[in-house]
Amino acid sequence: MLGFGSEQRLRDLLVAVGDGERDLEASRQRLCSIRDFGLHSCFERIDRDCSNAIGSIELVAFLRDNATFHVSEPEAFNLIKFFDSDGSNRLSFQEFIQMVLPCEDNVLRNITIDRPSIRIGRFDRLPIDIEAAVTTIVVKEVELARRLEMLKHDLEVAFDYTSMAAFRSVDKYNSGLITTVNLGAFLRSNGHFASETELLAIVRRLDTDGDASVNYSEWCEFLRATPALPAPLPPPIHRPPPVYDPLPYYRYPGHYNWPYYSRFYNPYGRYEPYPYSAWEYNNSPVDVPLPGEHVADTRYHTEKLGPSAYSPSRTVKRTTYSSPMGRRTTTRFL
Repeated sequence: MLGFGSEQRLRDLLVAVGDGERDLEASRQRLCSIRDFGLHSCFERIDRDCSNAIGSIELVAFLRDNATFHVSEPEAFNLIKFFDSDGSNRLSFQEFIQMVLPCEDNVLRNITIDRPSIRIGRFDRLPIDIEAAVTTIVVKEVELARRLEMLKHDLEVAFDYTSMAAFRSVDKYNSGLITTVNLGAFLRSNGHFASETELLAIVRRLDTDGDASVNYSEWCEFLRATPALPAPLPPPIHRPPPVYDPLPYYRYPGHYNWPYYSRFYNPYGRYEPYPYSAWEYNNSPVDVPLPGEHVADTRYHTEKLGPSAYSPSRTVKRTTYSSPMGRRTTTRFL
């Protein structure tokens, strides 16, 4: 058995379940009351990849198309898992209609099932009132799940809380099942006088096998907190490898703002001047530093002009210029 404080928190949790389920039931009935609403058309509108199943990404894309941006993909995934009965983490058509069909008005439910549907293409949309009603149902489901998670956390932090103690607090008669009778008695003992419709809504939300009662297994499944899923990583961006242009050895002065023309430049010519080659650059006769260069080394030496010792000689000046493009050496005879 739970203490007084824990029973109050459990009461708030069950009341929130009832209020949220009744609000959802009203939204489902408003959706199914639209004469143009067809189950297959709505399913095909969300199932954009035509896989006969709705995934969380497709559900989020549908909400984004209707200007709803506060529902994340993990929350949509948890919503799909709530209605998923085969463990595929996707909603088939039979699972999808359980989310949009009313549960209390059987006449309206049968009319909606028998209503004909039109074919919806991959890029088609439903009428705006239908899309708004479906969006409202999905958003209310997500908001209800958020509120229940908060209340479950408040209940779990109680020192006397266990799932069995919570079940025994509601099942006063030790019948092994939670029905509208013992559920109503529990709520009345904690100060909330629920109507029969609210009690049926709570049991319907917790019941998974359709026997109009909640056993201990279903109770534990309800109280189990949904694990918070991390936000999915974005798909990797495949960028091409960077291409680095080699140093343009023949247009080296063109990297600067001031113009420079070679000795082959013809200002009156029609064609572009032939650029310097690597050999021409390294053997340039210009004995002055070009833009961006600096003198790295200057050497003088004497060389003979003939084979004999009496042959005339001359002085040779070799100057080496350094630049980001490399080095070049000029020779000058003095």
